[in-house]
Amino acid sequence: MSAVSSSEVTSSDQRGLKQHSPNKSLVRWSLGEIRQGNLWPISVALVLVIASIFALSALASRMEQVIVKQGKDALTADAVFVSANPFSDSLLKSTEQLERSVMTRFSTMAFSDNGMQLISVRGVD
Repeated sequence: MSAVSSSEVTSSDQRGLKQHSPNKSLVRWSLGEIRQGNLWPISVALVLVIASIFALSALASRMEQVIVKQGKDALTADAVFVSANPFSDSLLKSTEQLERSVMTRFSTMAFSDNGMQLISVRGVD
């Protein structure tokens, strides 16, 4: 029998770890599952979920643009200022001689006997 030094054991253990890395095992497992057809339904479902989320966010953005445009048309305003924060007093004082209106809009839930519904409330002063 030959004596094995600890450095030889350590280097052989490290080579063994490199050969069986978790990433290679995961890739090997994934390819095997794809070949067998077990991973396709999960992949398709994941793609459909991501596509649905993207489509809904694009639809919501487009609907918001349409609502804002219709609001501007309904107001027949020359200029529309939109802000999430209240306007400063100096800006309001500078517009006192002009005819102006203030519109507040927010979304909330409306409840009735039949159920509940998400609504958009708009108040014009």
